[in-house]
Amino acid sequence: MQKYNTVIKQHKTKITDDSSQNLWCRDVMWQHIVESTGRPVETIFIQKDGCTLRCCNKAPSECRGAHNLSDLKILPSIQKYNNLDKSKFDWVKLYLNVLKTMEKDVPQLNKEEHKSIKNLNSMNFIELIQLWRELAC
Repeated sequence: MQKYNTVIKQHKTKITDDSSQNLWCRDVMWQHIVESTGRPVETIFIQKDGCTLRCCNKAPSECRGAHNLSDLKILPSIQKYNNLDKSKFDWVKLYLNVLKTMEKDVPQLNKEEHKSIKNLNSMNFIELIQLWRELAC
């Protein structure tokens, strides 16, 4: 974990007015969640095996991520999606197209464990989209 922090410090960049903090700082987001819910941190997050909640050691103006909601800038593509009237969207068609694409492309993946993915037809929309995102990343 210490090595990771050192690498981050070496590549620290100054945020300027024309830059965009379009994501939360990971080391601040958990605090926002705790404050927003009003629940004790232990009831929301599990810390074990070296995975602990940290505090950001950078000033908000120096951090790549936003430290509060007012600094968070929404990307144009996300804004466009947020403004869509989703009540008129054909979610079934999307599901079927993702399923068809996954069935066609899964055998072409590089990792053997991914090639053996079965039962795509048994997945609901959320499960299928989560798998698609995992494989895409």
